[in-house]
Amino acid sequence: MTGKQVTEDCTKKEVTKHKNIKVFQMVTLTVLAFMWAGYFYALYRGNDRNMSQYSTLILALTLLNSDLLFAGKKSEHRAVNLLGGINAVLICVCAAITIIQVVVK
Repeated sequence: MTGKQVTEDCTKKEVTKHKNIKVFQMVTLTVLAFMWAGYFYALYRGNDRNMSQYSTLILALTLLNSDLLFAGKKSEHRAVNLLGGINAVLICVCAAITIIQVVVK
């Protein structure tokens, strides 16, 4: 293989990796939005067990997307940026409410 072929293979791999990351972020942020809806529905219904399950899943998905949510990296899609911003605000509000509940009790 020549040096040109090696660099072409590397750029193809990077482009494929970048596309896979974008798809992963779009899917997980969409699922995260539905998890928040389920969390708030469980909160409305007063179902503590479901709330704890949703909060664990929300935390896991947030950690998977932490570079997009908190590092300031922007995606190329406006919808993903909007979902990322909303989910970042919601996780901060959830953390603040949890801290306040622990202090009050």
